[in-house]
Amino acid sequence: MVAADPPRQGLLEGLRVVEIGTRIAAPIAGLLLAEQGAEVIRVMTPGAADGDPVLDALLARGKMEAELDPGREEDRAMLQRLVAAADVVIENLEPGRVAGWGIDFEELRARANPRLVSCSSPPFEADDPRSELPDHEALSGMAGLLYEKPLGPPRYHDFPIGSVMAGLFAANGIMAALVARERLGHGQHIGTTLRETNLFAQILSILIKSGMPRGFLPFKMVGTPFMGPWLCKGKRYIYLHITLPAHNARILEMLEELGYRERVRELRAVMSDATARDPSQVGSIGEAKKLKRIYQQIFLTRTPDEWEELLGQELCCIKIRTAEEWLRDAAAAGMSDSCTVDDPLFGELMAPGAAVVAPEHPPVIRSRVSIDGELDQLVERWTERPASEPDPGAAPEQMEHPLQGIRVLDLSRVIAGPCAARILAELGAEVISVQSPTTLDWALSFHLLFNAGKKSVTLDFTTGEGKEKLWDLMDDFRPHAFIQNYRHLDLAKTIGVDPEAIHARDPRIAYTHLNAYGNEGIWKDRPGFEQVVQAVSGIQMAYGRGGVPRLLPTPVIDIGSGLLGAFATLLGIYRQMRTGAGTVATTHLTTMALFFQVDTIARGQRKSCIATARAKGRTIDDDAGREVIADIVRTREGHVCVAGPRDDLRAWLEHAGIAGAGRDDPLVTAAKSFRWRGIDHWRGTVEAAGVGATVALIAAPRLKALLSEPPGGNHRPRQLRRRDYPGCPTPLAFVRAPVQLSLTPTADVAPPPMRGAHTAEILGRIGVDLPPGSGIAPYPESKPFLIWLGEALRWAYFAWRSGNI
Repeated sequence: MVAADPPRQGLLEGLRVVEIGTRIAAPIAGLLLAEQGAEVIRVMTPGAADGDPVLDALLARGKMEAELDPGREEDRAMLQRLVAAADVVIENLEPGRVAGWGIDFEELRARANPRLVSCSSPPFEADDPRSELPDHEALSGMAGLLYEKPLGPPRYHDFPIGSVMAGLFAANGIMAALVARERLGHGQHIGTTLRETNLFAQILSILIKSGMPRGFLPFKMVGTPFMGPWLCKGKRYIYLHITLPAHNARILEMLEELGYRERVRELRAVMSDATARDPSQVGSIGEAKKLKRIYQQIFLTRTPDEWEELLGQELCCIKIRTAEEWLRDAAAAGMSDSCTVDDPLFGELMAPGAAVVAPEHPPVIRSRVSIDGELDQLVERWTERPASEPDPGAAPEQMEHPLQGIRVLDLSRVIAGPCAARILAELGAEVISVQSPTTLDWALSFHLLFNAGKKSVTLDFTTGEGKEKLWDLMDDFRPHAFIQNYRHLDLAKTIGVDPEAIHARDPRIAYTHLNAYGNEGIWKDRPGFEQVVQAVSGIQMAYGRGGVPRLLPTPVIDIGSGLLGAFATLLGIYRQMRTGAGTVATTHLTTMALFFQVDTIARGQRKSCIATARAKGRTIDDDAGREVIADIVRTREGHVCVAGPRDDLRAWLEHAGIAGAGRDDPLVTAAKSFRWRGIDHWRGTVEAAGVGATVALIAAPRLKALLSEPPGGNHRPRQLRRRDYPGCPTPLAFVRAPVQLSLTPTADVAPPPMRGAHTAEILGRIGVDLPPGSGIAPYPESKPFLIWLGEALRWAYFAWRSGNI
């Protein structure tokens, strides 16, 4: 195949994409489009090579690469021609950089390419004073509350969550704009920022800290002994998650079968009836402590590998791994989590697998190729297909939102699936959520977060009568898209909502399935939750910094998988609009976890990659002094995030007279020295040392201040404010999706209704006569403030002492 030839498969075959960016956000968005068959040209400009070349290679798979220097007139003209012929342009450079190259997206749409979809993902909004700071991941993370914990001071980690999620939101915005373009004939601009995506990643913590209703006790669930790490024989850990009543009952049976009858008798004697009914809400701290002691004695008798083999087939019991171990084990297990790419410079690279898989349209996984000598040929081929003119019969004002008129039926639960459907609701779709009438408190907590903008129906569709009602509801609603997150597709088949059954009813539906481990390999039937996937994929090991594994206290994998689920659904809707055909698309949590660790995966292969490149006669810059490092330190005025290249941090601290700054990790060795001065003093010393262009400090923002700052304030997030929640006595924080579209903006959706609030209305349409209020799952009853506060603090302290937060 000639390098400039486009891929011949995938749901986005024929889509022409230009990617101009560094590090992660734009490359992630470009990768998602390339995997689905889009023809993606990665434009490398001066400075783009200053990052990690191995990371660049991992994210450049499936793309064509071209080096252009917009400072040269000839290259600038070529870049302008390339952009003018594209369907989509993605960039994440500092505000104003692309315009400085003579590229004005609005002017291009008006003059040459009205169908152009453009997307920008900078760290901060252009009007935020912090947009002038160096582009270091940690700075937008600190500004976006990423390092906050439910209790205690912020804790730094190096997961590039903001950048990865910015890439996911960008991909969703692009697909929504492409769907709108099919109806309007016009393109538009999409914007998101890393600071805002970090805030969305912390949506659970923000809700808790802003005033969770007094009937909810989130720390009680976190403190349960049925969810957490356990030390085993051999000094390694397993992670156990058995907070569902059936799982809790089953582990007792399995332990009895394995010979632990006496221990099981002790467990049964300690466990209260209330705990057995809902293990996520243990009756008392005393009971929890006794249960933990007995379980610890049990798990110390075997190795993690043995426990995973004995219990993990049926229950969420897995060995806690590193990212490298999971990449290797997933590949050996025949899963789609990892893949091997034959990179032209570095040879074989282990990389995360395809983020979204459509079995009838397999993802495009191939090596990157250079087209420097063929760029003229490619641009000529692109310009041979003239830009389509807008449809004169569809004026832009006829559509308020990109998914206006699209209907989605959401049968998912907990976080990932509901998050996917919520994103579609914010893009303007009409969404009905159908869930079982459970009253488990933890499920209601997530309802507050991820069912915004939907109509809510409760229905037991595991019964024959319930299935008939579900089918009647589908026939009445006639959805364009269907979302479910059963453990595996075979289980969906027993319920009667597998892809074949749905498409037999309506072959055009965009069918999306989310689960923990995918639909390939020996792990596909295993149950999984956020906490378990963090443990198996390496995140808990990394967050524990080499000690006891620790849970990253925000459900980023579930949220990220939800964004991938929304992207998968949008792919199906886009194909449906273009061809009338239906699709099946899947995504899962463990692959998403690896994308959040793509930095770690690159670092683990850097040494061998550099050796391979040098053997080919290529020199790779491996100066450790240029590596950007960051940490959170405590100053006299509070906690501050410091970030910059290692050598520049060392030079600054030495100039400021701080001892120990010459060691490998200058921020760690100098941490205590920051306590006696305020942030303004330390900023002054940065400037005095002459490293202000590369080293920066950001103070920890306070959520209360962000919520109370008036609109238009320099630090007020656009998507964060207090709102009234139906069924809740006081306003709570509400975080909108951090994506803006210039022509068809997102919908300002309402907070979620009471769960099941629309049951009587929706089922009434299909002839089921129910009294008003039927189907509503009430929220837990609010307790007197002092009683609730005391109980919340006791469980929070216990959860903290247990290492769960």
